[in-house]
Amino acid sequence: MIIKYEELKAILREKLIKLGADENTAEITATIISENDLDGITSHGTGRFVRICEMIKLGKIKINNTAVKVSGKGSLEIWDGQTGPGPVNAQICMNRAMELSESYGIGCVALRNTNHWLRGATYGIQAAKKGFVGICWTNTTPNMPAWGTKEACTGNNPIVFSVPYKDSYIVMDGALAQFSYGALGKAASNGKQMPVDGGYDSEGKLTTEPSEILKTRRVLPIGFWKGSGISILLDMIVSGLSGGLCVPEIGELGSSTTDERNLSQIFIAIKADRKTMDSKAESIISFIKNSEPAEENSPVYIPGEQSLKRQKIQSVEGIIIDDSIWNGIENRK
Repeated sequence: MIIKYEELKAILREKLIKLGADENTAEITATIISENDLDGITSHGTGRFVRICEMIKLGKIKINNTAVKVSGKGSLEIWDGQTGPGPVNAQICMNRAMELSESYGIGCVALRNTNHWLRGATYGIQAAKKGFVGICWTNTTPNMPAWGTKEACTGNNPIVFSVPYKDSYIVMDGALAQFSYGALGKAASNGKQMPVDGGYDSEGKLTTEPSEILKTRRVLPIGFWKGSGISILLDMIVSGLSGGLCVPEIGELGSSTTDERNLSQIFIAIKADRKTMDSKAESIISFIKNSEPAEENSPVYIPGEQSLKRQKIQSVEGIIIDDSIWNGIENRK
């Protein structure tokens, strides 16, 4: 299926309104999902749309609830998402972090009781486009074994870093597992292997077979014990600051990788000196790009560069969506 961005957004918006979403909520959610697909990240765009609709119908996403401020002092505020739509709540809280940064140089919003934010890079890009350094992360249901365990007892807790750069941005968005469940699911549905080992099979051996990893839920932390340790500390910080649920408590709700809710998230914005930021970024990019590639004639990319390329291509040629995903959207009443 190939579809233009505006057409996709209009279809998603209409379906959300039919599910009871108000105009603003439907517009923001449809825009974020469509932009994710435009960048080629369907696993965190239309690939999750049917799931979102189901959670709205079950009342697990209160579609017209939005985040409200609970307390705050100086550059730090605590907000409650009221189990509303994750993308809307995340956009609100990053906007507030930027407002705080204008006053204090740095702004931090700790959010509790929210839902899946889809693609975390969205909110880093949101900050970078307005001239801020952005840092944000979320906890998850227990979906990754801590180092030395067989059971999923911590989260892959995705984290995002972004910087403004000239008239664009540079962004890194990554789960603390080698691959997100969205990426594993997409590869499995397309019959593809992962490029490197991403977890363990039923015999406890490292594998590139996504269906095996999905079966065991033994995803591999990035950097082995280092990724595991970072993930644990991120959960402690985000739940401790927000007063929201930590990974074990989210798991007690019966939440799964397909039904994540009542999450805790952090949004940080830092006011950047654009001249200095651009100068340093230019030096770093030039140094990396001029380095000898590991494979001959293989380009060296900086974080987010390939997504920007896909965005430019699909803006003209249309967004490519797997038939299975599109059929699910079309059949969603």
